[in-house]
Amino acid sequence: MDAYKAVIGKKDSREYTNESVPEQSLKKVLNSVRMAGSGKNRQAGRVVVVTDESRKKMLGAAGDYSDWIHNAPIVLAMLISEDAGLRPGFDVGRMAQNAMIVAHAEGLASCPVTIVRNDDALAAIDAPTGWIVHMAVTIGIAAKTESERRSHPRIPFDEAVFWGSWPK
Repeated sequence: MDAYKAVIGKKDSREYTNESVPEQSLKKVLNSVRMAGSGKNRQAGRVVVVTDESRKKMLGAAGDYSDWIHNAPIVLAMLISEDAGLRPGFDVGRMAQNAMIVAHAEGLASCPVTIVRNDDALAAIDAPTGWIVHMAVTIGIAAKTESERRSHPRIPFDEAVFWGSWPK
C-alpha cells in the first residue's frame, strides 16, 4: 500500500477479533514507532507492548474514555521522558501516527487513546517515575470489514486548507 492510501484510507477501530496479530506485522509497527522523528533528535520516546488482560484494564482505567481498550489484542503505551523538551506530546503523536499508518498498511486496525492519569498508567506497565504516558494505541484485527466501519465525514478541502494567510 502506498503512503497516501495508507493515510487516507485509515479508519479508527474499537472492535477487534480474538485473532493474533502476526509477529512480523507487529515488529514493523514497533520499528515505525522507533523511527519516528523527535525534537532535536532527543529520541526520548518509548513504547511498552501490553498484552496482559489485567494490565490492559489498568491502562484503560487511566483514561476517561478508554475502558474498552482491553478488548484489543495489543495496546501500545506511548511514553516520553519528562525532560523531552517543551512539546513532548508532539513527538508522541508522531510515534502514534507512525504506528497507526503502518498497522493499516499491514492490514491491521488501530485506534488512538488519550491517557489522563499518568501515575495510574505508569503503575499499569511498571514504568518508573520520570516518564509520561501521553497516549496508547490499540492494535488488532478489525471485527468489521473496512467498508462496514463508519468514518465521520471530513470537512471540505477549501474549509481546511488556506493559502498564504487566514481568509478574511
